[in-house]
Amino acid sequence: MTGRSPAAVTAAGSAPGGYLGQVARLLWPEPARVTVERGALAVAHPQTRDLLMLPGAASPRLLLPADEHRAAAAAMRHYGEPRSRLARLRTRTLAAALRSGAGDVLLRDRLRVHTPEGAETLERYLHRVFGEPVLLSLHVGPPRANRKPVLQLLTPAGRTVGFAKVGVNALTNALVAAERDALGALAEAALQVTVVPAVVHHGTWQDCQVLVLEPLPVWKRRAPATEGFRVTAMREVAFSGGVSSQELRDSPFWHRLEAGASNLPGEAARAIQLSLADTAAAGGDRQLAFGTWHGDWNPGNMAVLHDRVLLWDWERYSADVPIGFDPLHFTVQTDITYREQPPELAVRRCLQQAAELLGPFGVPPQDASLVAVLYFTHLAVRYLRDGQEEAGADLGNLESWLLPSLRTAAAQLRNPT
Repeated sequence: MTGRSPAAVTAAGSAPGGYLGQVARLLWPEPARVTVERGALAVAHPQTRDLLMLPGAASPRLLLPADEHRAAAAAMRHYGEPRSRLARLRTRTLAAALRSGAGDVLLRDRLRVHTPEGAETLERYLHRVFGEPVLLSLHVGPPRANRKPVLQLLTPAGRTVGFAKVGVNALTNALVAAERDALGALAEAALQVTVVPAVVHHGTWQDCQVLVLEPLPVWKRRAPATEGFRVTAMREVAFSGGVSSQELRDSPFWHRLEAGASNLPGEAARAIQLSLADTAAAGGDRQLAFGTWHGDWNPGNMAVLHDRVLLWDWERYSADVPIGFDPLHFTVQTDITYREQPPELAVRRCLQQAAELLGPFGVPPQDASLVAVLYFTHLAVRYLRDGQEEAGADLGNLESWLLPSLRTAAAQLRNPT
């Protein structure tokens, strides 16, 4: 990967290229017209409006409503639910500039949308959902097979009224529908510590699944993200759907894992199947506890308040998985994404720490390595099934970081040293 965005070669006044172009054609299909305008000033026209491109047209990461300063500032503040004190300072400074109107000077590159009268766009669909016009802000994320538009929906006064996820293909449509089902189940779970978003709307627009969620109160004062409070929330989720004890080889989880691995092509699939054989030989008759998990619990999907944990992005939620998957996933994702450790090192460290990580979830020390191997096997199957490497995801090549450690750990289950 060169890191150069196709938008970098898009001429001013032409249609956006790359992923942003795909999203623009989805959100504003013909006869609407979308162009990139570099160094442009606003155009006063009732059917034309602009989105500021941050940091610029060459490599846009965030699109903000240009015509409403308070809405742009609110979208900027949410985008920077940041990872560091310096990032928070930068976000607050830019949000203040946007609110004052200085964003028109600081951010001159725009995505210009011209929507003729009567043209059907996602904005007009959402207008019907809310009964009033809403403004869109769009985060342009990195390449992933499951990448899809996630829109912050705002009023001109800067109030966030929801977040909308839009499926763009078979995989992402399935994930959007899965999140709707997950949130429906969680609404019945009577969670005490963990707060999940409510579903405002679910429907289909232009063959795309659209899920609108209420905004969680991320603006409230944060508490130190202590491990104990996070573990309490993870335990609550893990046990929220009930717990069963079964032999691994008889569990629905094992049957799903075997079926998923058997339908994958290539050498990576062969490595996974060998790991499964070792795992079955070593632990197929083990009694394990099965519950539910969030599926992608990482620091970017949660906010810790003094008495609650706000948790979003439930599209990978699943029941009937070995208890303990969430702390394993959180640990390895934190090390890779937020601590910027080499991925292969993060996997090895997670495997080595499995007993410590899983102890608070009632997993006996003798089963910790088995549960960790099952988690990484599940993750590998998911990456291959979704086509992450073909989509250009940074961690798409499993042989470069995950499979060597997985094969070693599975073999050690069978032949401990």
